[in-house]
Amino acid sequence: LERYVRAVYMEKTRSEDFAYLLGLFKVAYMREFASADIKTPEYEDGVNMLTNWFERTDLENVEVLSVEVKDSMNIKTKDGIKKYNYIWDRCDRFTEHGKTIIRVVDYKTIRAYLSPEDVRNKIQAKMYAMAAATQFKEMQPDEIWIQFDLLRYGTIDVKFTREENVETWKFVKKTADRIIDMPDENVPETLGPGCMFCVRKANCHTLRKNVNAEGIMVPAG
Repeated sequence: LERYVRAVYMEKTRSEDFAYLLGLFKVAYMREFASADIKTPEYEDGVNMLTNWFERTDLENVEVLSVEVKDSMNIKTKDGIKKYNYIWDRCDRFTEHGKTIIRVVDYKTIRAYLSPEDVRNKIQAKMYAMAAATQFKEMQPDEIWIQFDLLRYGTIDVKFTREENVETWKFVKKTADRIIDMPDENVPETLGPGCMFCVRKANCHTLRKNVNAEGIMVPAG
């Protein structure tokens, strides 16, 4: 999707073409799974998700600002300035009812369906909104939207207000200071939905114990 959107909607070197999208997927699939066998449930699953995305996605009147670009913002902590890094799957700008809207899009392959309230309560969505409000401050967008694109189902859009972004900013600063205050030799290992993204998951005794016991926190893949 990153390569397709960049070529079709940003660089405009290709036209909308489902065959082109599937070609990109086939190459990525064979590289990821180190196999040329595409007669698998996994490949079919991917094709179904891309078919769903292609048939319902309309970016004709949307300016795609970025795809998969790593950015960062500075967070003031008691230990000085720390960088908060973030990568969005896609970032759009468009106008609706006379309002300029910045929309951050996150593609999701999860099988569970999420409600708008589920998205609003996720720290990932909150932090994306905070980062977007900061990054595009000079553009003065009227609204900041976070979209979870559930590739199996459809899109969930949630608007975040300035007040909500300020609360997230306070939460991030408070969390950063809590981490700084935590003694290095006594950091508790706590299982949670973020375990699969943790930089030290390979050395986490608690996670390994859970995996060996075939617990609910077994990382995907």
